[in-house]
Amino acid sequence: MTSVKQSLQIALVAGLISLIGLVGRSASAQTIRPSVITTPTHKIYSTGSGTFAWWITQLGLGSAGEYQINNANNSSTALIVTTNGSGDAGDFTASGNGYGVYAQSANNYAVYGICTSSNADGGHFVANGSGNGVVGVSGSGYGGNFSSNGSGIGVYGESHSGDGGYFIADGSGSGLYATSSSGWAGYFAGKVTADYYYYNSDARYKQNVRTLPHALDTVLALRGVSFDWRQNEFPQMHFSKTHQLGFIAQEVEKVVPELVSKDGKGMRSLDYIRVIPILVEAIKQQQQQIQASKAQIETLKAQNKQLISMQAQLTSLTAQLAKMQQNLPARTATGQTIAHK
Repeated sequence: MTSVKQSLQIALVAGLISLIGLVGRSASAQTIRPSVITTPTHKIYSTGSGTFAWWITQLGLGSAGEYQINNANNSSTALIVTTNGSGDAGDFTASGNGYGVYAQSANNYAVYGICTSSNADGGHFVANGSGNGVVGVSGSGYGGNFSSNGSGIGVYGESHSGDGGYFIADGSGSGLYATSSSGWAGYFAGKVTADYYYYNSDARYKQNVRTLPHALDTVLALRGVSFDWRQNEFPQMHFSKTHQLGFIAQEVEKVVPELVSKDGKGMRSLDYIRVIPILVEAIKQQQQQIQASKAQIETLKAQNKQLISMQAQLTSLTAQLAKMQQNLPARTATGQTIAHK
């Protein structure tokens, strides 16, 4: 933890300078510019009425010391860093084994990202090495909470060899909780592996519940295809190079429009998971047809058995009739009876 705080020193000092410009009340307000000192001390900013707005404490010594920013008003932000140019408002680097940014909160979000642009990201995390782009750990709350109120992405994680994002919930909370009002709550360009996937499905959440009709006809109307992604034309999508199996969203939309969604550019996505209820009902309907066919076959077998028995009886009767005819006395043209010898 010490190495992490040391790595944040320069960035915090730069952020503090920006903060002073934001929170200054008047020309008479005290302006403090942190400087390198050699003994532990406090730098205090006062509102002019004797009330402390915030103070900064240098715990270490020299330029590699440790800094803490404390806010006297618990309802406001301890540190605000802004930039009006095209550069970064804050740049945090850990050259050793520590974290570039380590955030901890007792009752609220440890990290909260907001983007006011309609096509940017609330949080963008990249791991160029073998580590993790994002690591989130929670005892009872959320390991990470990311929101997008525009058309951007709530969280975007990218890694070249490690994990783009790594979230753990040790308690009753969620390792990762992401929401979006119009864009994607989470976008993963690549494989996603998990031990379990759960979807909200409690009967108490639902209404207007009906069994899917004509599910077998629906399945018969779908077309499974194999395909390759057009990577060169859509590099921003980070499509896989491997050969794919699936459906065409436009074709599915004509049959089951509930499975298809469109983004702001009209590009379609397909919810493959929700194909499962259709397949279940289709299998059940097909099984009913199979059972009905089996019953018809058994009936035909019984009828055929009866026909075979009747045929045997008919053959026997025919033989008996022929024998009786042979035993009948023959009559001449004059009416005389000639007995068979």
